[in-house]
Amino acid sequence: MCGIAGIIMSDQTEPPRRDLENMASLIAHRGPDAGRIEVIGSTGLAHRRLSILDPTTSGNQPMSYGQERYWIVFNGEIYNFLELREELAAKGYQFNSDTDTEVILAAYHAWGTACQLKFNGMWAFAIWDNEEQTLFLSRDRFGVKPLHYFQDSNRFAFCSEIKGFLGLSEFPLEFDPQVISLGIVSFVDVEPSELCHVKNVKRLRAGHQLVLKNGHPPQISRWWNLLDHLPETPTDADKVREQFRHLFFDACRLRLRSDVPIGTALSGGLDSASVHCAIMNLGEIEPEVRRRPQSWRKAFVASFPGTAQDETPYAQAVIDKTGAEGIIMPLDPNEIIENIERITFSQEALFDNPNISWAIYREQRKRGCVVSLDGHGGDELLAGYHFTVQSAVQHAESQVQANELKQTYEDMVDPGMEGAGEPTFNPHTYLKVPPIRPTYTDQIEDKRAIQDWHPVDQMLYEQFTRSTLPAILHNFDRASMAHGVEIRSPFLDWRLVTFMFALPWTYKLAGGYSKALLRDALRDILPTKIVDRKSKLGLVAPLKKWLLDKPLRSYALDLMASQDFQQCPLWDGPAFRTQIAIAMGKGDGTTARTGWPFIQASILMKTFKEEALKIRSSLGQN
Repeated sequence: MCGIAGIIMSDQTEPPRRDLENMASLIAHRGPDAGRIEVIGSTGLAHRRLSILDPTTSGNQPMSYGQERYWIVFNGEIYNFLELREELAAKGYQFNSDTDTEVILAAYHAWGTACQLKFNGMWAFAIWDNEEQTLFLSRDRFGVKPLHYFQDSNRFAFCSEIKGFLGLSEFPLEFDPQVISLGIVSFVDVEPSELCHVKNVKRLRAGHQLVLKNGHPPQISRWWNLLDHLPETPTDADKVREQFRHLFFDACRLRLRSDVPIGTALSGGLDSASVHCAIMNLGEIEPEVRRRPQSWRKAFVASFPGTAQDETPYAQAVIDKTGAEGIIMPLDPNEIIENIERITFSQEALFDNPNISWAIYREQRKRGCVVSLDGHGGDELLAGYHFTVQSAVQHAESQVQANELKQTYEDMVDPGMEGAGEPTFNPHTYLKVPPIRPTYTDQIEDKRAIQDWHPVDQMLYEQFTRSTLPAILHNFDRASMAHGVEIRSPFLDWRLVTFMFALPWTYKLAGGYSKALLRDALRDILPTKIVDRKSKLGLVAPLKKWLLDKPLRSYALDLMASQDFQQCPLWDGPAFRTQIAIAMGKGDGTTARTGWPFIQASILMKTFKEEALKIRSSLGQN
């Protein structure tokens, strides 16, 4: 788990080492353990290392292979690298380190770009073939790890994070107003696209690869399509449950491979509880999990005392059952305000709620936990959102089923939860720039391919691949990597994902519950309080309450009164602030929280401008 960057010069000159150093410095938080730069002719590679497998210097990058023909910078984990290493060794390949990085290089040499299909993991990597003078970029199936690129007439550059491009000399920092507008009104539509809030910087989309040969434009193609890998599933419900359990436990087992301490971000919800209970159970039934660290029993719990978002009692039930070391962390809005610019700059995207997970992973790092096994993906795979259940009611196949689903929905929703209720005005009307609406050929092809699926199954596919999950993965990657913490998500094991999408939605919504299959399969290892719980909150700040109380209320109003906000050409600052102030005065937290994406957009542009000025000043540029 690391930060990667690189520059390929079009005119065959050496890339400026200072630019590579600046790019690496801007993403140093992703890899606080080591950093190195390698220049190979007209190509420069930079790496910041977070040492998780083989912490010795033999695992440092950029790493070469094949008598320095291939060079790699890699961010991520290949969880099945031990099995692949054995397969490659049987073919005669030799290894000088104990890392998954070297396995990628050998696999690329053995199988070419088809090696991607061999990998079970999360990644963004760049391989430079010095013989063919070709750059190969790859991003994992579901876009867990980020990768961006920029090109002008002189150079092609790539980086883990957008902020890294600020380190390029003469980089034209310009914001894309249509992308920022899209992030304000529908942040979930940004991450699945190639668009970024900074113009001329693009995102390599999930499951895509990029090939660059000097003198030619980048060739981007889709290497992974979930729909091409759907397996046959059992028709017997007991066998379905048994296979799900096996896949889930194996996904957890692979993700326990680490040479540094592991923890769990435990929200109190079913998904994170399932991951935590599974890895604790694996410790009992499989004490010799290959490459598991000695420390893996800490559970970190975010607490919001006195609010509807507090799930501490549920998390405590999990801790009591497993005997884990529980760390309860009351989150204070004062602390969020103190760090809001750092949080927003690290997040480099818009969201409708402060990214409080930033504070959770900071605490994990302080406590020595470098890896966190979390529950991301469970809601999208198993119909865990209340709006999914609401849609299912409309598409029920009988009145009995409709009535059951209505009750499920009512049991899930707490009127005080974040996201419940409708604002008294539409914030979209205050935007002066219309949002862009990106569409891609593969998205159209996918919609056509699943048009005969049940509407609920179609909705889940959309959530997993095109909306909710990509945005969540972005937010948690930035929040954790801001402190050098790696997140691993067993629900995102590709074998489990394809299995779940091969099943009908009725395995997910059944018997009055969401995530029915997960509950049934893991009932014996979960606390009854978790298995039987029907309410759903989500790990987000109680923003509605915070905005009605000091100090967040004062902070929000003051920021919206600032010159930057009031005169921003993207929105009508004076009118919008007036409406938010009225809502706060009435105690209308639902409407007040609609101001947060605007506030965050203002902070995001401000922090990027300030960082760019610092770098230009250090370089002697205007």
